[in-house]
Amino acid sequence: MSAATAADRRRGWCPGALRPMATGDGLLVRLRLTAGYLPAATARLIADLAMRHGNGLIDLSSRANLQLRGVTETSLGSLQSELAQAGLLDESPAHEAARNVLASPLSDCDPTALCDARGAARALEAALMAAADPSPQGEGGLAFGKVGWGKRAADVWSPPGACGATLTLRGGIGAPLALPPKFSWIVDDGGALALDDIAADVRFRAVMHEGVVLWAVGLDTLAGIDWIGASPLSALPDIARAIGLAFVEAMARNPGLRRMRQLDAAGRREFVLALVMALAPLQAAPPHPGPLPAGERAGVRGIPTPGMATDPAVLTLALPFGRMAARQLALLAELVEEGCGALRLGPWRQAHLPGIAQGRAAALMASAEAAGFITAAGDARLAIAACPGAPACGSGEMSAQEDAVRIATAAEDLADAGLSLHVSGCAKGCAAQATGRRPPGLTLVGSDGRYELVRGGAAHARPIVALGAAEAAAGLARLAAHCRARGGAAALAALGDRELAGMFVASDG
Repeated sequence: MSAATAADRRRGWCPGALRPMATGDGLLVRLRLTAGYLPAATARLIADLAMRHGNGLIDLSSRANLQLRGVTETSLGSLQSELAQAGLLDESPAHEAARNVLASPLSDCDPTALCDARGAARALEAALMAAADPSPQGEGGLAFGKVGWGKRAADVWSPPGACGATLTLRGGIGAPLALPPKFSWIVDDGGALALDDIAADVRFRAVMHEGVVLWAVGLDTLAGIDWIGASPLSALPDIARAIGLAFVEAMARNPGLRRMRQLDAAGRREFVLALVMALAPLQAAPPHPGPLPAGERAGVRGIPTPGMATDPAVLTLALPFGRMAARQLALLAELVEEGCGALRLGPWRQAHLPGIAQGRAAALMASAEAAGFITAAGDARLAIAACPGAPACGSGEMSAQEDAVRIATAAEDLADAGLSLHVSGCAKGCAAQATGRRPPGLTLVGSDGRYELVRGGAAHARPIVALGAAEAAAGLARLAAHCRARGGAAALAALGDRELAGMFVASDG
């Protein structure tokens, strides 16, 4: 185990458990959970650790990771030791950072899923952490053999021993690829829950072609996803390693390159050509995947809403702005034991509880609502992305989450009006990524004790008007009523900047 130095704990990167980040309320320790899978016993342990070693607050990130807040320099070592004993700590900060993988959380419960996304995510993580050399056999017995076309969904590649349900200590697996900390991956099972609007540098999406399940391989661009080809399910580790190695080589030629979307069309052509030359599966015959969603899944895939679903039987609870207390995580562990016994955490700041009996759903939802979880699809808080703000964040100039609660209370019609809002405590706009590829309609940016109203999702854009927190809440209530009466979000687009500003300075009389 390798502890971070004080210099390591600066702001502005992707923190982990071995390399925490200093914030306004102490150190932030991030736990990366493969495919958001969290057994009840592990959830209880994390809740206990958050209470004993932090301030008892836990964030669920937009990539389905758990973040323990308020950890101190004194408590960090003990926390890391207990995480290691539980198998929740990686061999090194580099191995931890390599596992920046988001996967469909319900592939083992969703009857429309085309593959086992959790198994594929484990395979991807292993490939990213394995020794970065092109030999067909990685360290630790991880096989990277070429596999031909025609394999079915049951042939998802997994490393030896990967069938275990609990997380284990990851060690002895060689040096990870030296990718940038924010370089990210998505594994999409092709089922009902869409990951299309969640940004990632590289994505694998399961698709059906002539009765065979394949991976559609996509690269992030400024204009959307560039689908470069398809491959057998079992080839995922090979392709991931080839993409990672090719990107590392591209960085060597372009020192400022950090994200896939920074490559222009010419750069992507060179990149894809390098992949084709290096990796046989990308040369195969299946047609180029079309724009997503495609085929019979068009119009079906979507984001889950809070409440009880019947097929599959999953109870979904949302966390207001991704925040919960340790006692709430302990409650989730208790509730999911009435189902399959393991939580599934999703990128929509949601906890999914599979296997809940329909007859128990109402009682469990009542308990969850009383504890502070969101259980209704029309809750205004679902339309708001908010960073912690001051004082939890040292950069925050406004108490973003507290003000977001006031806004949701005042503007109860926000979600029903089709509006979306980003409340940012400062101009960095950290919570914007929670909204995915589609930017929010409006952003409030904390500055000098007030909020600047910005149209769209860029916190650094030109403001329309400056407002106090109370003015912002009252104005959003008026705007929500206006848009709901006129057909939703299109009514916001029809307003000019002067008219929009007028909504916020109008007299209540």
